[in-house]
Amino acid sequence: MNSNAAAAVIAAVSAPRSPHGRGRGIRAALLALILVLAGGWAAHAGIFSRPVAYAIDIAFERFPANDLAIEHWLDRMDGVSSIKISRAAGRLNVKFEARRDMGAALLFDLAHICENYGYLGRTEFNGKLFDSRQQGSTYSTFWVEFGQLPTDDRAVTDWLKLQPGAAKIQVRRVGHVVVFEFQNSTPPVPTILGDILQQCEQLGYHRRAGFVHAFGQHHPKGSGI
Repeated sequence: MNSNAAAAVIAAVSAPRSPHGRGRGIRAALLALILVLAGGWAAHAGIFSRPVAYAIDIAFERFPANDLAIEHWLDRMDGVSSIKISRAAGRLNVKFEARRDMGAALLFDLAHICENYGYLGRTEFNGKLFDSRQQGSTYSTFWVEFGQLPTDDRAVTDWLKLQPGAAKIQVRRVGHVVVFEFQNSTPPVPTILGDILQQCEQLGYHRRAGFVHAFGQHHPKGSGI
């Protein structure tokens, strides 16, 4: 509870009144306390915040009869809603929203869990997430999964540092996923992702399984992947 709300509650209870008026004051103070606590809980739970939008496109050679298993898997996730699943030209398209930013981990989990539900022969995937609260940010975060990696990421980090306008560069690994995060002096353009993928191929990053991008968004270590 903030200090102003606390002061209001104390004042309502301690102010001199007749017994009848004091009873009304206590009820009003309790109501104010309940509203303050409920507002704080709602803010913490993210009920009134704008949702984060997720989307992933996955190519498979074989599909199960329907997509209900994936829909149920997502529906069990806390805070996930607005699930939309479709198929087109050998690709599974999944879109949903989440009350809070789960990072890219959920999309990678989704790409891998499909094997358990009859989606076979995955060849590639690409996903994106968009947090509207960060709209206008000059940060970008890319998560790329490779089957084969060089010993370390120093060469690609040095290359990224030479790109015009790039600053606050971080490159890290989580298993076979390489995370690129940096800040541009101007809003980033989608072509930089293609440049990074091309440079990775030349530096020994092979058998790319897929990637997730978040243009104009900051996803530091600890927020998912």
